[in-house]
Amino acid sequence: VHSPGRYPIITIGLGLALLYWLMDSAVKAGLSHEDFLASALSLETHVFLFRVSVVVFILAISAYARFVIKAQKRAESDLKNREQHFRSLIENASDIILIIDKNMKLSYASPSLEKNLGYDPEKYLGCEVLAAVHPEDRERIRQLWEQAVKLDDYTARLELRVQARNGSWHTLEGMARNLLQNPLTAGIVINFRDITERKNLENALKNASAEWRKTFDTIPDIIMIIDANHKILRVNKAATRALGMSFQEIINRQCFRIIHNTDAPILFCPHLQALKDGTDHTLEIQEPRLGGEFAITASPMMDKSGRPFGSVCVLRDITARRRAEKEMQKTEKLESLGVLAGGIAHDFNNILTIVLANIALLKKQVGTNPECHETLAEIENASLQAKNLTRQLLTFAKGGAPIRKPLLLKNLLQEAVNFSLHGSNVKGEFSLPDELWNIEADEGQIVQVINNLVINAVQAMPQGGILKVSAENIFWEPQEHSVNISLQPGAYVKISVTDHGMGISEQNLPKIFDPYFTTKPTGTGLGLATAYSIIKNHKGYIDVHSTPGQGTTFYIYLPASSEELEPAQDQARHQPHGQGRILFMDDEPQIRSAVSKALLAMGYQVETVEDGAKAIELYKQAMQAGRPFDAVIMDLTIPAGMGGMDAIRELKALDPSVKAVIASGYANSPVMAEYKRYGFQEVICKPYRPEEVNKILLNLLK
Repeated sequence: VHSPGRYPIITIGLGLALLYWLMDSAVKAGLSHEDFLASALSLETHVFLFRVSVVVFILAISAYARFVIKAQKRAESDLKNREQHFRSLIENASDIILIIDKNMKLSYASPSLEKNLGYDPEKYLGCEVLAAVHPEDRERIRQLWEQAVKLDDYTARLELRVQARNGSWHTLEGMARNLLQNPLTAGIVINFRDITERKNLENALKNASAEWRKTFDTIPDIIMIIDANHKILRVNKAATRALGMSFQEIINRQCFRIIHNTDAPILFCPHLQALKDGTDHTLEIQEPRLGGEFAITASPMMDKSGRPFGSVCVLRDITARRRAEKEMQKTEKLESLGVLAGGIAHDFNNILTIVLANIALLKKQVGTNPECHETLAEIENASLQAKNLTRQLLTFAKGGAPIRKPLLLKNLLQEAVNFSLHGSNVKGEFSLPDELWNIEADEGQIVQVINNLVINAVQAMPQGGILKVSAENIFWEPQEHSVNISLQPGAYVKISVTDHGMGISEQNLPKIFDPYFTTKPTGTGLGLATAYSIIKNHKGYIDVHSTPGQGTTFYIYLPASSEELEPAQDQARHQPHGQGRILFMDDEPQIRSAVSKALLAMGYQVETVEDGAKAIELYKQAMQAGRPFDAVIMDLTIPAGMGGMDAIRELKALDPSVKAVIASGYANSPVMAEYKRYGFQEVICKPYRPEEVNKILLNLLK
């Protein structure tokens, strides 16, 4: 039936059968073949018609059979073409098509299995498919399989991880259908799609979202996402902390009610401004609800058409910045005052130097008249008190690094405390042993420390009281003390200053030495910070113990000096006269006159000049004449002229052994603290007495 050559054979056979039938009829009638047609036509009409009908019927059946065969052929051809088409689709499809039998073994796999996972379908037929499934997914897939096997035509969506032949894991998504009862499949058909890239993208987006949320929540500024109706859509953790509310309490509430506690947006609301013009807007405002000053910046969010539909509002706490700006302004004012104070102190020291030098001259000129000596002593004491005032001005002006000299601490403490208590309702009590060690320190800066502590004590006792000041000698060994004090082992003088005032609270105690920290409405916050810096620069330590309601004690540790000192008055009384040629340089004519006369009276030969250039010229002439100067005393700064620092370089070039003393009424240069590094042998601060100059010269000219 399926061979096209059979169709004519069938037709010829039918024709021959029909001819045989007719011929048989003729033979039976006794006719020769020549008479066949005539006999056939002479038959009775019903016989003839019957035979013709049979012939037509047979011919019709033959034609129909031929039509059916041709139609079947076309159908078989179409089926074959469709089969090839669908096979081509399956073989070229990117999806993986599997047929798995009831024992979970592979009975068919499309070629895409190898393209996606690297497995050859022919080699893995009959293998158990569960072995390639991720261990974490196997139990879930097994349960799903058991359910699918029980129900005919069961359909389920599934997602699982499968290991490829190269060891990598792929995520597959597919539909499974139970066709176990279908004889053509006899298994469960699964259509899988590899969604690994999509999953990786989803995980990346998920991780990015988590990172964004983490970053969003770790930003210290308050961040709010607000819609056009002022409703808060999202906030970070900083917002919940600042407002003291949970996310649920904040979300979908209007921002002005939450932040400003108002019934309508505030004036110049940056969120409203951003919605109007689509640009960023910032407003700085004092916000009581948040407890400080904040800069609110609103950045508009735009839709696809470029119109704002909300904003991202960032509230940054600028309280500390504003405070710092105010403190900076305060510091700049203090620095300006410091420059002014330094200038006043410099000029005032020059005047006091003239007064003290002339007092020394008058003492020699009045002879033994006791009344004159008493008057001159009062003038000298007043000048020395004025010297203390200028010292405080200089320390206020921060006049440079400490200029250390051996000091009698006992006398210094008494004078500094009594001076600072003058005019107050607080009385000082001292416990200062006679054997108290001396210290090597900058007298002016140590006096400033004591002055700051005494002022704090007086302010802590507004009703008056007793201020106890004591000192003792100690040997510091860190292992012998439980107190955490950063001191090098050695000999120290420990000073204690105790008041019985209101004390310092526990939370403020760690901050009292911080710059600009103050609890006083008019305080600068610089007093104790300056004291701490001064003591530290002296290689010492300052500490504090306080009990609220009972009082405060400050402890100061200063390195002891091994150099023995006599009281200054005794030094002046028994100081011998000197000798030698002295070159004295100062820009003030009155200072040159007074100091030169005083030194002449002490046995020195003195020549004076007004600036460094003339000092160099005169020093050179004296060397050439064979009458060199034994020592040079020079002022540090000379307005519109060469000062001592520039002059010493020229003098060193002329005479490397030159003995020079640097002097100044305003020690704002490192030269005063490190004078030897700059070529000077000694330093002296204005105002000075002639006896102090004499002592330095005696040491230099031994």
